[in-house]
Amino acid sequence: MTDRYTKGLLTVIAIASTVLLTSCSNPDTSGGVTLSKGADDANEYPHGSCEGPGKNPHTYAHGCGWISVQEGTPYEGSYFIMPRAELNSAVLFDADLTGANLGFANLTGADLRVRSLINADLRDADLTGSDVRYVILTNAYLRGANLTRVRLNHSTLTVANLHKANLGRADLRDADLSGADLWDLDLRVLDLTGADLTGAHLYGVIANSSTICPNGINWGTAGNNCGF
Repeated sequence: MTDRYTKGLLTVIAIASTVLLTSCSNPDTSGGVTLSKGADDANEYPHGSCEGPGKNPHTYAHGCGWISVQEGTPYEGSYFIMPRAELNSAVLFDADLTGANLGFANLTGADLRVRSLINADLRDADLTGSDVRYVILTNAYLRGANLTRVRLNHSTLTVANLHKANLGRADLRDADLSGADLWDLDLRVLDLTGADLTGAHLYGVIANSSTICPNGINWGTAGNNCGF
């Protein structure tokens, strides 16, 4: 009787061990999402969840999700794009961030020389000291963003919304700001040499003698073409 009981118990243990081993060796497919390299394969940008990794992804582009950059180089990495993301010092060089949802994100010191930030939502994001040179930001929403010391020279910001953004000592030389919303901006100590302000909304901007206008002449000096 004891032998039969012992054999039955051992059989149960063996079956349970097999089930446990199988579940651990296969990818986690809970919720229909296969996890790989610590993130859901289905949560790829721009169709990923804006709630973060591991959440149910969208069936349509929502501007969030995992994006891989610089594959095959020493700078290779993956970043999760989402509102309030912590991406300080991130190297996103050459990534396509069209329509990125990065409102309130921390992008301080980031390399944002990406292929595109067209239609990106960067409201109230902190880009202090970031590099955004030669980037297309057409129709980007930068309202309230901190752009202190941001390098935006040669970038395209046509019809972008920069209302209430902080442009302290930002570099806007040769930037295309045509049609952009620059209302109520503080442009003191700002170099706009070569910038295109055609059709820009300039109501309420603040400037001083240290503001350099597109034609290289300081604001308040005869012959300047700031337009405000």
